[in-house]
Amino acid sequence: MISDNNKHSLESNIKQEQTDLNKTTFKKTKLSYEDIIKTRTLWTRQFQPYSINTLEVGKVLLKKKSEMGIIIGIDSTLRIIQNRDPIDDIPVTTSSGTILCIKLFPIMPTSSENNVNDIVIGDENGDVSLISNNQVFLKHNFGSPITNIEITKDMTNKVEIIASDFSGIIHSFNSYNINWKTRILDTNNSNSTLNLPTINPINCILPIKIKDKFNIDTSYLIVSNDTSKLYFYQLGYKKFEINVPFTINTICTGHISSKDTKDILLYLLIELNDYVNKMKTITIPCISKEQDVIICSGQFNGLKFFYNKNLIYTFNTTDWIYDFNFYTINSNTIRMITVSVEGELQVSELIISSFMN
Repeated sequence: MISDNNKHSLESNIKQEQTDLNKTTFKKTKLSYEDIIKTRTLWTRQFQPYSINTLEVGKVLLKKKSEMGIIIGIDSTLRIIQNRDPIDDIPVTTSSGTILCIKLFPIMPTSSENNVNDIVIGDENGDVSLISNNQVFLKHNFGSPITNIEITKDMTNKVEIIASDFSGIIHSFNSYNINWKTRILDTNNSNSTLNLPTINPINCILPIKIKDKFNIDTSYLIVSNDTSKLYFYQLGYKKFEINVPFTINTICTGHISSKDTKDILLYLLIELNDYVNKMKTITIPCISKEQDVIICSGQFNGLKFFYNKNLIYTFNTTDWIYDFNFYTINSNTIRMITVSVEGELQVSELIISSFMN
């Protein structure tokens, strides 16, 4: 169901569809993916339980050269991990509170030229800091704990940093200026006896670029909070909202539908009986070059891999995974980095044998 308020031309393209599912459970595809996906653990590192709040992985400048690093936030310390040996870790002093989120993106001119990432962090004090070459270059304070950070390029190809906070405000800024800010208010809360807008902490945000009905590139910011709605914003203004069955915890994009249509579809893809806290997509050419694999973590041991609506593989761990990330070594090898709720950092490889679909 779509709200009647704040309609937008794109809203007319949104359809709600119901797909045919295998009852309430998902049977594994007839292809034996367990036979073609092999896992090996490279190394592990133990930290204090619940001490790692966030995890990112990517190329950063280390010792004057570009290296792939694992970047974690431990309380108020930013730590760059290069390998299994703690002596090689690079701690970065941020003068921040407890680090709640990390995002990597080439922002500074020298970083863009050298194809390396700068680091943007958000903390419990409401600070968002830009770190380049292990130095803090910029800090904005927004007064409330930061819940999410996303970095994109706007329609003029300028870097835009977007941060959301616990008070329901979204902030957009670049290296020098604040672009806009807006508060997400729920004016339809039936529990409010005074009929006043309710402020809800923001669960997740996601900038997207799509083509409108005139085939013109258009950017939106998708926002989810503690309500059963998805909000679509442009430049700080709400364009429309969509009612969804449940509160959204995580959002990602990818090629996950084989439908040949330019409409935006809202339909049931996969139904899990478990709580999901993180979700990412990855293209695995050995499985498909057209459709992505969805990887989920949550209140279950390991990672679940879904392809074409089916559970095709489970990456088993001994504990719930709090956060995870990955990068591709080549078309057949994926490097997986996971952090469990008990503080175990594990680096593994998924080796995928080639086969024809």
